[in-house]
Amino acid sequence: MKILGINISHHMSYCVVEDGKVKSFLSEERLNKQKHFGPTLKSFNQIKGLDLFKDIEFDVVAFTSWIGHKNELQLSELILDKLKYKKFIFDRENHHKYHAISALYHSNLDEAVALIRDGGGAPYSHEYPNHREVDSIWKLNKSKIDFIYGHYSDARFNSLNKEIKKDNTLLTSKVVGGLKYSNYASQAGFPVEYGQFMGLAPYAEVDKKYDNIDYKAVELAHKAQTETFDETCELVEKINSKNIILSGGYFLNCLNNFKLVKKYSNINFSVDPIPHDAGTALGVAVHTANYI
Repeated sequence: MKILGINISHHMSYCVVEDGKVKSFLSEERLNKQKHFGPTLKSFNQIKGLDLFKDIEFDVVAFTSWIGHKNELQLSELILDKLKYKKFIFDRENHHKYHAISALYHSNLDEAVALIRDGGGAPYSHEYPNHREVDSIWKLNKSKIDFIYGHYSDARFNSLNKEIKKDNTLLTSKVVGGLKYSNYASQAGFPVEYGQFMGLAPYAEVDKKYDNIDYKAVELAHKAQTETFDETCELVEKINSKNIILSGGYFLNCLNNFKLVKKYSNINFSVDPIPHDAGTALGVAVHTANYI
């Protein structure tokens, strides 16, 4: 069985899985040279990667998307028309699950517990559509995945203003993890380039002052680093496993990843090399091949 997985939101990407094995993976930005590229109806003709697959016969095309992406269904129809395929799956409700599967694939482990942190993935339910997954924990092997814990926040919308606990799930309006980074980054004047914002944090720990550095931004970056690291430690301590795999955009933070490995030296950590949303193309393709 040959499957093409496509993430059609920001960090657009492709993954080919054949007979349960990953054969290739590609980010669209590598071809069209537009960083973090996410297609729209207007920019559809700027997509270069589809030409690589239009003469290949796939059994199914599996789409995923960051929830809330505009015109995603119309985009998927345009892609299917260009590729001349009819059989497809469209799933935007398992964002963190696909991060977890991508992390396991890259870990070389047979089984592990995945910790996922980002700025917001799939909604909790139709009843609570503004609550997006920000933290989650999954137990998985190469053919089965189980949900262990999830934190869903509506901090982007602030529509609840109270906590609700449902079994192993927490619904809040808290600003945590990736949301906290984006919040502080916006305050510091870095609404898009979070990586540049993260890079300011170490300046808070050196005595020398530099004329061209905004120390208000440094203070916020250091605050984000410290607070989100403490949050991550709390989540790690919820997990009873010696093998923990990490994914989601928060784990692009190499400094905090290193601190985590150093603090918990008894745990075997593996960080997904594509923890941002490009990795979900691999996740949805492998899930379609091996987990359904």
